[in-house]
Amino acid sequence: MTLEDKISQVLLAIIEEYIETAKPVGSLELAEKYEMDVSSATIRNYMNYLEEEGYLLKPHISSGRIPTESAYQFYSENYDPDFEALPKSTRCRVRNFMERWKDQDLIRDRERLLKSVAKMLAEESGDLAVVEFKPNDVYYTGLTHLFEQPEFEENQIVISTGRFIDRVDEMLDQLRNLCTKDIEVFIGKENPVDRQFSVILGSYRFRNEDAERMLGLVGPLRMPYAKNIALMRLVREQLSQIA
Repeated sequence: MTLEDKISQVLLAIIEEYIETAKPVGSLELAEKYEMDVSSATIRNYMNYLEEEGYLLKPHISSGRIPTESAYQFYSENYDPDFEALPKSTRCRVRNFMERWKDQDLIRDRERLLKSVAKMLAEESGDLAVVEFKPNDVYYTGLTHLFEQPEFEENQIVISTGRFIDRVDEMLDQLRNLCTKDIEVFIGKENPVDRQFSVILGSYRFRNEDAERMLGLVGPLRMPYAKNIALMRLVREQLSQIA
């Protein structure tokens, strides 16, 4: 569905605010923080419309709104950032890290490189990073970062996370054939293993190699999609320059 520019602007602002704070977003704080050219009353009307259309949810009568799966899907489809959108410090860290590995004989050290890449991805994203060494040989890291997020304060989702991780190999096998772009995003119900999690997945290959392997980030629905997509693009681009 296509939304009018002003309504989509409000929706994107709500999503970004909720990703940052993990708290329901109200019309007044939105008007003040994002300096929109409309009143808080107009924003409230837009929010009512977005709720009716299934993009927003009101968890409590007196609270603001939170995004739904449809909202995150709209966000990922309409905001496709290049890695130049990342903070300069992040770009420098990734490029400096990769530079140390270029032009080295990596036949014995590739697994160590990929583990280090996964750890860096987890630290920068705050989500779980998954890297495939070869088919059915997968490494993951970042559980600590994942469990620090407010979604994981309840025991039930921690249990679900454990079950999900036990099926990471299965997830990659099911999702790899669905990847049609350099970076693919699977939100909620699009994830065949567990709809409580979103997955950003992409393939990578080393220079002078034809074999493609998978690299991904796993997090809650409230994942910083724009940042993580840009981060994945940068890491893929850098890995392709390594022999």
